[in-house]
Order: sequence, then structure tokens, then C-alpha cells
Amino acid sequence: VSAIAYAYYLNQVEGKGHDYFPVINIQREDIALRRDALYLFQLLGISLNDLLFLDDVSFDSLFAQKRLRLILVDHNVLRPSQEHLSPAIERVIDHHVDENRDYPLLDPKNKHIAITGSATTLVAEKMLANQEFKMNPELAA
Repeated sequence: VSAIAYAYYLNQVEGKGHDYFPVINIQREDIALRRDALYLFQLLGISLNDLLFLDDVSFDSLFAQKRLRLILVDHNVLRPSQEHLSPAIERVIDHHVDENRDYPLLDPKNKHIAITGSATTLVAEKMLANQEFKMNPELAA
């Protein structure tokens, strides 16, 4: 959920010339295990068919073509099977303990890690700090 909200925000404030796509970093079939997220999506009328999951995107192909830039949201370390994509990480926003990984594209100003209740809290703080950004009820939900 935090990745969806952050991608929406970035498309609104930085979207000129860039497109930000939230990818839920699990297999599509595993979303059934995330009942909290399913409830929220249902409540807001968000169809799972409109969301991208790990098995919907060819990360390796995009990476090989040098067309991949990653923003880690709600984690600051890639899964072991994704470690080879670390040169594509350019931002991190996370509420877990900082694992202090070194990513070549990651400028320290684009690394926001703070121990708090959720990554969504950190995303909301960024949105609310930007006076030019207009929050809407759906996004607030």
C-alpha cells in the first residue's frame, strides 16, 4: 500500500518525463495471504487486475536494457534472489532497521529510513510536507 501511495505521489510531483509504477514485491497469488491489504483494496474499489506484482514485470530484462530504476519502499534490502538488481536502486523509504547496504545510485538525500509504525507513515509525512501537493480522500484512505 505504501508503494502504491508513494508512486502516486511521485507521479504527481515528479512525473514530468518519468513514470513511477508500484510493484508489489510478492507473487500475485500470494496477495491472498495479505488480508489487510485485500480488505483495503476492496474498500477503495481497487481491482487486483490493476496492480502489478513481482511476476508481472520482467525486472531482469529491464535491467539488462538499462531501463530499470528502483525505489525500495517498506524494505531497504532486496531479497537474495533480487540482489543482482541492486545497481538500479536510487531511493529508499522504509521504517525497518537500516541494513546499511551500499547502492551505487543511492544518494544519501534519497534514503529515508526511520523506525516508525509503518512505511505508509513516512510516505504520508513526505506528502504532507509538500505544500504544493494536494491530498485527495482516496489517497488519504
